[in-house]
Amino acid sequence: QLIEIYESMKIRDIFEKKGEKFFRIIEEKIVFKTLKLSGQVIALGGGSFLNNKIRSEILKNSFSFWLCWKNDEILKRISNSKKRPKLDFLNEKDILKLMAELIHYWR
Repeated sequence: QLIEIYESMKIRDIFEKKGEKFFRIIEEKIVFKTLKLSGQVIALGGGSFLNNKIRSEILKNSFSFWLCWKNDEILKRISNSKKRPKLDFLNEKDILKLMAELIHYWR
């Protein structure tokens, strides 16, 4: 939501009009700005946690909690989502592969 407010655009539109690279730059900027505030709860997508700088800062100075769902539940929840443009062109197999890349950060 903070990224959408900052850019005055929906995340889907940012991806379509400005690209993922631009989105990730803005995401990093907003995450670091928000992490400097005290008492914040930030809901990040998996892509942001793949960013080494963001992940290092969170693991060093914050608590990180992951919601753990079974694969079929995750696929059901994201199948109709309009908020995950990166997944638009992935099939179930590719989505599960992407999720597998994130698993080692959960532990």
